[in-house]
Amino acid sequence: GTARGTVKRIEGPLPDKDEVSLIALRDLDQVIGAGVCTDDAELVFVSREANLLVFPASSVRPQGLPASGMAGINLGDSRAVFFGVGMPESVLVTAANGSLSLGDTDPGSVKLTRLSAYPRKGRGAMGVRCHRFLKGEDQLYFAGLSQLGLIFDLDGNPMTAPSVDDRRDGSGASLPSYLGTVA
Repeated sequence: GTARGTVKRIEGPLPDKDEVSLIALRDLDQVIGAGVCTDDAELVFVSREANLLVFPASSVRPQGLPASGMAGINLGDSRAVFFGVGMPESVLVTAANGSLSLGDTDPGSVKLTRLSAYPRKGRGAMGVRCHRFLKGEDQLYFAGLSQLGLIFDLDGNPMTAPSVDDRRDGSGASLPSYLGTVA
């Protein structure tokens, strides 16, 4: 999946080369996530504006290596901050802050929600809101899928995660430092 909302599936085997181009990218686009999946898997996009789209992998037909993919999420002028393969027990972790924050001044808020709490939509849709911004917040700076509900700061140190909140568009809990990764 790419930052501009494009998704692509390929079927192996890959050519026996040191380097292979997997997707033709448009200007100002970049790959933000990749994963291995089957037709019954779910693909997940999350935008900077806190829109989440979950759709079946089977809706993305496999393409050849030179192809540029197809519409995954409709982003308008936004960008995706996360793309991945969802599992039924996955927990969506989102972290929001203010886009005008300087350096390490605003770690913002974090929210954990079961992926199963969100409705499924078709590929190419805008999705649904997954994180309500608190005062001073206007962007998601992090989104990821967790299997264990563990969160870590930028240095890899564990942080105390808030309880899982099954409100699809609830707001988050304060963070002591920036969220870096999840497990």
